[in-house]
Amino acid sequence: MRLAADENLEKSIVDWLRQAGHDVFYGAEETAGDDDDIFLSRVTAQNRIVITNDLDLGELVRKKARACAGLVLIRCTLQSSAARLQWFVLRWPQIQNELEGNFIILSRTRTRIRSLD
Repeated sequence: MRLAADENLEKSIVDWLRQAGHDVFYGAEETAGDDDDIFLSRVTAQNRIVITNDLDLGELVRKKARACAGLVLIRCTLQSSAARLQWFVLRWPQIQNELEGNFIILSRTRTRIRSLD
């Protein structure tokens, strides 16, 4: 699967996704410091699903109707990177087949999936 991880997403999650066989464009490696609009335009042109912790990036897609192949917004308050990775890994199977064309919000207690159409 072609994914794009915003620069603020933990590297441990990016590494895990890559180890799971996904093609992950990581903003921290490729476009660090770029504006959210530039990042989103680039990864949308590559037809990648975006994974982010950034509310502003989520707002561009959901409220400002910017084109996007799909977006996962992570809203988890766990402090340690290891705990966040474990939490994400447990939730990945339930959303993995729902990524295309959807806006997914993952919080500690629930998952919300909304169509981008």
